[in-house]
Amino acid sequence: METEHGSGSPIELVEVTNALQRLDRVWDVLYPEEQRRILELLIDSITVNKKEVAIQFRAIGIGQIVDELKPIGAIDNGKKKNKK
Repeated sequence: METEHGSGSPIELVEVTNALQRLDRVWDVLYPEEQRRILELLIDSITVNKKEVAIQFRAIGIGQIVDELKPIGAIDNGKKKNKK
């Protein structure tokens, strides 16, 4: 993937996949405003013609979504926080 986390490190495809799977599990319970915010973060443009639908994604938005959807306890370096 050609985008970065908030930490500046490249995002791995598996991280994007995991984040989108977590998003899929909660999508239906999100308020419409939050769904719109997520879509605006992810999608730059959509072009529709008779032969295809082309979707341009925002690399920065993908990175932000990955960071926001990290499991509880994870930090930017991929290390787990100490539990007290």
